[in-house]
Amino acid sequence: VIGASILAANAFAMPHTYPECPELSAVKSEGLSMAQKAMDSLYVALNISNYNSETMWVFLVGPFDADSEDSALQSGNAVLAKMSGKGVHQQEDGVEFCEYDSGSEGLFAIAATPEGAAKLQPKLAK
Repeated sequence: VIGASILAANAFAMPHTYPECPELSAVKSEGLSMAQKAMDSLYVALNISNYNSETMWVFLVGPFDADSEDSALQSGNAVLAKMSGKGVHQQEDGVEFCEYDSGSEGLFAIAATPEGAAKLQPKLAK
C-alpha cells in the first residue's frame, strides 16, 4: 500500500512536458508537401513528419489567398525558405503547439501534433 501511494504521488508530481519544437532546419529540409482549402479562397500549406523526433508533427503555414492548392503550396514553400528562428511553445484553449515567426505579417507558422492541428485549423482560417 505504501509503495502504491508513493508511485501515485510521483505520477501526480511530474509536470506535463510538451515535446520539443521541431528544428526549423528539419522542416525546411522536407519542405511543405500539400495544401488544403481552409475556406473560400484561403489555403494553408502543410507537411506531416516526425522531423527527426519521436513525435509526429503537422507543420502549417498560411493562410494564403490563392486560386489553387498548387499556388498556395508554392507560396508556403517560398515563405518557409525565408524563415529563421526557433519554435516557441504556446497554449491556446487547451491546445499546445509551437509557433514560429513566418516573417510575413498576417501569416502564421505553427507545428502541432495531428490532434492539436485538427483543433487549431478552424481557428487559423479566421
